[in-house]
Parts: sequence; C-alpha cells; structure tokens
Amino acid sequence: MRYTVAKWLSVVMVFAGALFAADFKPAQSSPEAKRAFDDLGTFYASNTKKPDFAQTLKDLSGADAAKRKSSGAYLLALFKQSFDDETNGRAPVKRSPFFGGGGTNSDARVFRQELAAAFGKDAQGDEALDSVLWLLDEERLASNQAQGLEALKKIKTPKSVEIFRKLLAQPHPVAAVAKGAVEAAAERGLKELAPEIKALCAYYRTSVREAALVAAPKVGVAAVPEYKPEAAFTPWFEGQLQAIASLVAVEIPRDAKWTRFTVQEKDAAKEFSGWLLSVEKDGSTRAVDWFGEEVRLPKLGVKTAPRAIADDAKELLALRNGGSKLETLSRKGMATYQFEPKAVSVPEALVGAWCVKLGDKASAAALLFLRIDQMADDRWLLWMVRDMIGPARLQEMLEAFTYDRDYPKTLALTQHLAKPAFEEFTWQKRAKTLAEQLAKRGDDFGKLALPKPAEWDAMKKNMKRDEQVKFLAERLRLLNCIQMGQPGDVNYADSQTAEANRKANGAGTPVINPYNELRAMTLQPAELPALVPFLADENFMLAFSYWRDFHPKRTLHQVNWAVASVLDEAAKKRISEVGTFSMLDEAGKKQHLDKILEWCKANAGKTRDQLPDELPKQQQGGWRVDAP
Repeated sequence: MRYTVAKWLSVVMVFAGALFAADFKPAQSSPEAKRAFDDLGTFYASNTKKPDFAQTLKDLSGADAAKRKSSGAYLLALFKQSFDDETNGRAPVKRSPFFGGGGTNSDARVFRQELAAAFGKDAQGDEALDSVLWLLDEERLASNQAQGLEALKKIKTPKSVEIFRKLLAQPHPVAAVAKGAVEAAAERGLKELAPEIKALCAYYRTSVREAALVAAPKVGVAAVPEYKPEAAFTPWFEGQLQAIASLVAVEIPRDAKWTRFTVQEKDAAKEFSGWLLSVEKDGSTRAVDWFGEEVRLPKLGVKTAPRAIADDAKELLALRNGGSKLETLSRKGMATYQFEPKAVSVPEALVGAWCVKLGDKASAAALLFLRIDQMADDRWLLWMVRDMIGPARLQEMLEAFTYDRDYPKTLALTQHLAKPAFEEFTWQKRAKTLAEQLAKRGDDFGKLALPKPAEWDAMKKNMKRDEQVKFLAERLRLLNCIQMGQPGDVNYADSQTAEANRKANGAGTPVINPYNELRAMTLQPAELPALVPFLADENFMLAFSYWRDFHPKRTLHQVNWAVASVLDEAAKKRISEVGTFSMLDEAGKKQHLDKILEWCKANAGKTRDQLPDELPKQQQGGWRVDAP
C-alpha cells in the first residue's frame, strides 16, 4: 500500500482548526467581535452550544439604546466571523461519506444560514442596518442575502429608504433581492423611488422587470418604457461581459474575422467556429475556438469560410432549446460537463460577450438573458465561466512548469490567472505565489542544478554530513515528478533527468534525486537540525497531481512536504505537522520549528533504532514507497 502526501495532508487538515485555534484572530477589533470569536470557537469545539443570537435579536428592539447598539455590533461580528471561519480552516468541515465527495458544508456556513434566517424574521431597528448591508453587499449565499432584504423591509426609517434606493439604482445582482426591493418599495408607496422603478420596467432580468411593471403605478409612474432586449444592457452587465472575454488567454486582434473552420479528419469532417488569428509561414492556421482555446490547424485538410457570429448565437440557442447534446458545449464533452454548472456554457457566454463587442446586442440578448434568468445571482455568469475556463489555463500552466520547465510560459500564464476576472478562482492565489517564486528562481537548472550520480559521489566525499543535507535540501525545489496514471499521485522517489520531461521523453541524462539521497543518508536525531529549517521552504516543486484529468482539482506540491516526509520518517513519528504549518503566522511558524528543534536536542543522544516507533504502519519506510 502506498501512502501519499495528498492522503496524509487530507488527514492532517481535518485537525487544523483544533490544533492551532490559538493562532486565529477575531475578524474585527471590538468587545463584540471578541465575544463572537470566542462564542463561535466554543460552538466549533462542542458543536452543541451555539451563540445565543435569539436573545440578541430580542435586545435589538428593546428600550436600552446601549444594549441595542451592542446587540447590533455582536450580530454583525457573528456574520463576519463565521464568514471568515468558513474558509480559514477554523470551522470544521463535514466530510462526504462518498468516494471523491470531499467536503460539504462547514459548521460556520450552517450556523450563518441559521443566523440569517432568524435575522430576516426578527431583526428590527436602525441598529440592524449594518448587518443588513453586510448581508446584501458581502455575503455570497443568495439565500442569506435575501434574508437581509427581509429584515430591511421591516425597518421603516429614513436610513432604510436610502438603502432601498441603492438596491434599485444599480439593481442588486441577486434576483430575489432586486425583485423584493421593488415589491417593498411599492408596498410602502415610496414615490421618491419612482425614477428607479421606471428604469427597471425595461430591465434585462424577467422577474425584476415584471415586478417593476406591477410596482410602477403604485409609486406614481404614469408611462413605462418599452422593453427592448438589445437596449437592456446596463453598463455593469457589459462590464461583466468584458471580464468574461478577458478570461481568454490569447489576445484577439481587432481585425480578426469570425470564421467557420472545416477540418477533414480520418472518418469525417469536423466543423467549428472561432476567430481566425493568422496563417503562419508554414501554411498552418492559428485560431481561437468558442471555448476560448487556441488551436493550430495543419496546412492540408482545412477549409475556412466567412461566418456571421449571429449564426452561431442562433445555433447555440437552438441547441439549448432542444435540451439535448448539451455536453457538446463542454471542452471535453461529458467528461468535463458532469462537473460544470448547467445554467450556462463557455461557448454561450463567450459568443454572447463577443456579440456585444461586435455591436450585435440583439443576438447577445437572445442568447444570454434567458441564461441569466436561470441564475439566482447575476454575478454567477462571470463566476461560472471563470471556473470553467480557469482549470484549462491552470492545466496549461502546470504542464509548462513541470513537463517543459518553461518558466517564461509559466509566468505568462500565472499573470493571466492573476487578472481581476479570475478573482476568487481557487487557484489565483497559488498562481500569484508561483509567479513570485519564479522571479527568484532564475538559477533553477543552471547554477542550482542536480549533479550526475558520479559527480555527487565525488562531491560528498569532501562534504560534512550537515553540508550534504543542506546541499540536497536546497535542491528539493528542482524535484520533477510526473503522475503516470489516474487516479494516482506523484512519487517523490522518481528518477530525475537533466532535461525537462517532455524533452527527455524517457531517455534523458540521469541526475540524482535529492529526496532519495536524503532518505538514503538514514539521518539520526542529532543530524535533523540541519534539515528542520527547510520545513519553512514553501517553494513549489515541479510536481502536480490530480484525481482525474477531466476533474478540475489539481495539487501542486511543495518542498516542505518532501522535507516533512524525511523528517517524520527519521523521527519515527509525525513531528512536522506541515499540513497546518502554512496556516500559521511568522511567529507561529518559528515557534513550530523551535518545538521540533527541541525534540531533536532532547533525542540527540539516541540512534534512530532507539526511538519508539510511533508512525502508523502504512507510513513506515517513507510516505512514497511500499510499506513492508
């Protein structure tokens, strides 16, 4: 049985919040924030004693002004803290019992949903408005945002009217909130909001437009504007479409022509539409298809013909209305379609965005407005497309880094994933981190290289043991391991070559594997202090793993994962806890390393054989070799 770092990390991360709770801090600096932080911490630990928000909601409508103010601050702190805890590892995440199911809801999210529901039902007074605004502006769960509106409806003060104006002037992206704001304005007869209601009578989202038509006479709108889909695009929505177009990595020239391509393959001709970018000197054709992918077509067997993008918009609309073969709108057919949202596809979104760019708003409206009506939140259009295009660019980036060792191309792709349109894409932060690392790794495979086996044998004869450890650990970032099957993982013990994997093609120049060499040294407790500092080395190695190539999740491995493997094997116990190391601040990391060094000092007089065996059997002999 093989025990991989990926499996090991999944086990360690479950206990991350409990092990390092002291290193988390309140989301705000106030007595109420500290109280919310502590109360939620108690709840996460026991899962029984929840913060008493029911009493707090009662206090919002009480006669004591100071208590109302404090209650409002406490509720806001609960919302903010639980929102942070959902992603920072502090709140436990429920695990799916099914293979590949991963995490489900966290305790923080479940609690916040309960709090939002109670808040929407019982919150009153101006002291609740800060929480209302937070729910409307910051919360990402559409159901919770709707609860913010429910609370707002019951707060009939001048401040609440201004919030309604804000919700209608630039309609809230959550359909239920925008529609509810229109209905509430009509119910309260807020004639001062008549201009906003009138404008929404021609809005692109059906539910909001219909609500505005009903509300218009109730707020004094005598004549409503005619709804014309091609004129319904707002500046905000056009901005969303521009962001969607920017997700395509290849720059499309202004003079590029929308074209129909026919490629003759062995058994049949394949047709697709896209942008004709250029015809190269060798006669091949560069194009971008409606998935946003750059394709290169051979000189022979390819025909091109002019094509109106409106024709492809109609083709996509007919396919959607037919309700079948929608998997053809996914990059790898059913393989990727099963993991993608069903409300919109990449071709629909890109063709719609490109139609607007070309001035054909009528085709874009016909293609996109019905898609928007299927979403609870207008922003989902961009977010969904981002999360469908992102994995393809991520895979391209990882292959350039690990298969080709092409740092310039890798850097270009990290910069693409760093664009504002990819904000909150799960890999954006790591792409930015990789870019920062590459800027400091100009010596990789140059001055900093892996020696050939014979060269290393000669070198280490003149090096002390601690010098050998440092030399090898410094070169762990060069470890280049490729996952060979799926499902599977990478193996840090793989043989290494001086050339990049694709270039070597299985027949490169052999060089040492620093991970194997470190393990072969059979380090003793007294020798481990030379290796411990490298537990702080979070450089990415040239190794990534995945469950299936059509699933979007990827894991890019770090130097300190390999270091932890060697350390724990030598100590015969898990002393590294690298799964939680990255969550610590600098002081916490130093404290963690100092604790390991103390263990090394305390056991310096022992040999490895004299240490008690505290590792589970499947981890013995190293995490990436077969257990005996």
